[in-house]
Amino acid sequence: MPSWTRSMRLAVPLAVAFAGLSACDRRTPIEPTPIVEPEAPVPTTDEADIAAARPTVDAWLELIDGGRYRDAWPLGSTYFKRVVSADDLVQAMETHRAPLGAVDDRALRNALRTDSVAGAPDAPYVVFTFQTVFADQTTVVETVTAEREGGAWLIAGHVLAPFG
Repeated sequence: MPSWTRSMRLAVPLAVAFAGLSACDRRTPIEPTPIVEPEAPVPTTDEADIAAARPTVDAWLELIDGGRYRDAWPLGSTYFKRVVSADDLVQAMETHRAPLGAVDDRALRNALRTDSVAGAPDAPYVVFTFQTVFADQTTVVETVTAEREGGAWLIAGHVLAPFG
C-alpha cells in the first residue's frame, strides 16, 4: 500500500474531527467533565461468606493441630454434633489425625460457597480444601466444611484424604 494512502486514511478522520470542532458555537462555554472515581468492588455473597467462615475454620484447625480435639467439638454445627459426639471426635482424631504429627505446611487450594453438601441438610456452606503436609512428609487433601447457623459459621465436617 503506498504511503500516501496510509496518510490519507489518518487525515480524513482528523479532518472530520476538526470540522466538527470548528462547527461548535464558541460562545457556549465548555464545562469540564467531572472526574468520577470508580467505586470499590463490593464482595459477592460468596466472597463475603468465605471471608466470614475462614476464622472459624482457622480456629478449628488450630485446635485440631494442637491435639485439643475435645476443645474443638463446641465449634461444630448442630448437624455435626448430632452426627459426631465429642467422644467420637476425640477417638477419630486420635486414630487418624494424631499419627500424622505436626503440620509442616497447609495451603488453601479452594474455597467454595454452596447450599448443599452430600448427606447433610441444605444450608449455607463453605467448603475449604487444603493441601496439607505433615512432619513425616505425608501429604493429604484436607477438607473442612463450615455451615452458617443462626448468623454464625460453625464446622459441619472435617475429612482427610490421601493426596494424589
